[in-house]
Amino acid sequence: MTFLIGQLDNLDYDAAESILEEYIIEAIQNFVNSETGQEYLDNHPIGGFWTGTFIEMAYIYGGYTLSKMTKGNAQEIMEYILPRKLTLFDPSDTDDAIDELIAFWTYLHKAYKLRSAKAIIKYLHSIKDQFPRWMFDPERGGMAKNFMIQGMEAGYDMTTQQGLQAFQAEYNQNLSKRPPSTSADIKAVLEELDQAMLLEGEQIDMEELVTRFLGALTELEPEAIEDIISMLEAEIGVEPVSSASPSEALGNMRRSLIRESLETEFSPLSAEEKNILQNQAISATEPGTILKDFQTTLDFISEGVPVSSKLKQLSAKFVIDLNSRLSHPIDSDLKRPVQKSYPNIHGLYLLLRATGIAKIDARGKKLQMVLNPDVYASWQKLNATEKYFTLLEAWLVRSHPKMLGNERSGPLTMGDRLISSWSKLTQQESVTFKEAKDYDFLSYYPGFENIFLMEMFGLLNLTLSKPAKGQGWQMKKLQPDPLGYALVKVFCSACINADLQWDSQNDATLPFGELQPALQSYFPEWQQTLSW
Repeated sequence: MTFLIGQLDNLDYDAAESILEEYIIEAIQNFVNSETGQEYLDNHPIGGFWTGTFIEMAYIYGGYTLSKMTKGNAQEIMEYILPRKLTLFDPSDTDDAIDELIAFWTYLHKAYKLRSAKAIIKYLHSIKDQFPRWMFDPERGGMAKNFMIQGMEAGYDMTTQQGLQAFQAEYNQNLSKRPPSTSADIKAVLEELDQAMLLEGEQIDMEELVTRFLGALTELEPEAIEDIISMLEAEIGVEPVSSASPSEALGNMRRSLIRESLETEFSPLSAEEKNILQNQAISATEPGTILKDFQTTLDFISEGVPVSSKLKQLSAKFVIDLNSRLSHPIDSDLKRPVQKSYPNIHGLYLLLRATGIAKIDARGKKLQMVLNPDVYASWQKLNATEKYFTLLEAWLVRSHPKMLGNERSGPLTMGDRLISSWSKLTQQESVTFKEAKDYDFLSYYPGFENIFLMEMFGLLNLTLSKPAKGQGWQMKKLQPDPLGYALVKVFCSACINADLQWDSQNDATLPFGELQPALQSYFPEWQQTLSW
């Protein structure tokens, strides 16, 4: 039986979840049936637990797949994810862990020639003595795991309901007697700040680091959020939180983190840029194809389109169909595409959610995306200019990665991501990419869906090349457009004037028009706004 090692690559979580267990079973079976696996089993009577656990934890908690895993990913799994998420009941449970994983990665190296396999094998050898300690280190464990370890150390049988309940009673009784301390969860959030700094010589992606940290922060209880922000405010200059709610404190942190780049990297509009704005015509295909493609998308869902139960996204057949109808269809050779595989549609889906023109309805036991009749009626009354800037505002002001199912994405909006990434995208007049790894950095910041939205809004020009066999779209060239420079400057100025806090972020039911004061003098046709 041939093991399809890349089966999980580029899949949405909903699509991968249904095949993950079977994928793990096939991986273990092919490993133990291999020459390397047989050699391992000759000296170890039982195998497969650590292989399966590694694959499962890597994908569920890191989004990492075997074929694309790097040494840094493996290091995060072994030093952070496994010690935090996996509870063992005896130190001897780790005896075979490293030996099995070394054998498994040796098999992968021989069978699939994975680029990072040798580095991962070398790393696993280096941590053989440390890993057992990590798995029982309370500083590395999550709150639930530490609770289990404390119970075992106290002599309770934590594998039974009776033991759990007995220790819970003792734990609650002693809790009030303990002095205040930094909780395990808060420490775990602080550890997010270390994850991108683990490998010597590797470049740190600060945007990813900040987002991961803020994403972890949002998962804490309100009291814990207050504690950790209080600890950090003196270091990064966030506004005092003593009278702020946790959500307000997170907003303060967000503003502090992006204010410096706003104020230092973006200059006022030049006379030429003002002229570009004043002379820009808005139509279904100018300055980009966003209005035409968005209307195509609205027509496509007008009768209702089924969506997945978890992420509420379009299935492969609908994504492929919609892609073929757009102005610039993406050429892809993926055998099992999902919505995310087509970032043009992923971006249009984001706008559907952010504008409220589409909604998710239950039709029997199935979910469907349908038009919201009241909002759609308001949309139809707008002229081309009003529609263009409604969509621009929906994208930059109101949209958030969570609308795409990225739950652990922190409080940074899509507009924040544009601000943080635009200067990198415009360091050269154009950038040419030889292969996919050259633009992998764009997948996180600003995100491929935002890159394709930039093209549809006319902020930049993209050139794609024919995909390799069995692969998805391939980017060949990226070139910022003069209109992009001008609009980004106007948006940044509007952000500063709003103190980086839009009213709609506190009340999503407010009507559109927050960018209108900044843009109406250049586009006087913008009179009406979309209403909910």
